[in-house]
Amino acid sequence: MSVLKRCAVCGATMTVQPSLARRKRFCSKDCARQGWKGQHRSRQTEFKPRNQPQTWVPVGSEAVGKGNLCWIKVCEPNVWRARSHLVWEKSHRRSVPPGWIVRHRNGNSLDDRAINLEAMTRSRNLARTLQQPETRERREKRAGAASSVRWRVYRESKFDGYYWDDA
Repeated sequence: MSVLKRCAVCGATMTVQPSLARRKRFCSKDCARQGWKGQHRSRQTEFKPRNQPQTWVPVGSEAVGKGNLCWIKVCEPNVWRARSHLVWEKSHRRSVPPGWIVRHRNGNSLDDRAINLEAMTRSRNLARTLQQPETRERREKRAGAASSVRWRVYRESKFDGYYWDDA
């Protein structure tokens, strides 16, 4: 035994089982999608006032991010600034100029004391980094390795590897 019912969207007649007669309103999925287009199923409870996600943190929160740098949430929504920049700006009473970076003198990026911070251009930072002894040693080591590789390639191409044994 079937019940005849009219589609709420297109008005087509459809046969429905008696157990589904109260629930079935549409003849197809397309009509059902058109019926819900632009509507919200529970507008009153969809977004409750002041509903905040689990990842929300209050303004002033600190987090350690990439590069072991400490970040502070400055304002909503999700505006974060590096703690080192804020400390430098507070001690010098001006903002960090565009294109400049704040560098930690002792190399510890979590040590944000005002005496440990210095602002400089990126080019000056590169020059300072290249002057450091450990950077110089790494650079010389790479240059030596590259020159030995170039010499080996030259030797193998000139003598075709026949007279030389690289064992």
